[in-house]
Amino acid sequence: MKKNHQNQNLISFDLFSLFNQLTNSQDYISYKKLIASVLLKANLGFSSEQYHQFEKMTEQALKNKYDLLLNDFVISFNVDLKYGFNILVPVLISQESTNNEAISFVSHTDLKLNNFLKIFNLFITKLVDQNKIVEIFPSILIYRSKNTQSLKIAFDDKYLAVRGS
Repeated sequence: MKKNHQNQNLISFDLFSLFNQLTNSQDYISYKKLIASVLLKANLGFSSEQYHQFEKMTEQALKNKYDLLLNDFVISFNVDLKYGFNILVPVLISQESTNNEAISFVSHTDLKLNNFLKIFNLFITKLVDQNKIVEIFPSILIYRSKNTQSLKIAFDDKYLAVRGS
């Protein structure tokens, strides 16, 4: 009977409620809005070769859990005990991992794509500095904590991955 009482006191905790709250904020900038703004500034379109290359880079990095290198931070995939002992989730780190492949979203040999990436990073930095919540990749948000001023990441459940699978 004591065990039943303890179970009744457990509170359900939605791990993704923060993500949902952030996407409903007036400070939220969607991925589509960010990319459309970057494309406009770079004089490119959604049908451009550079945009398609950017999408391929993004898909490859996210699918394979590679590090995503940006100007101000790196998105890596690591175990966070909040989600489980063997669950990989996106995390922010300051340097590229030495034991994981990475894709650079900082520069590229294609001049137009390089310009696109520079504008992409510039917009992210500017928006985060304005305390915006920026969806920099589909369902991955970057924002500055109002409590600590540190960069934070939020994501939805599609980015949970069991380690080793």
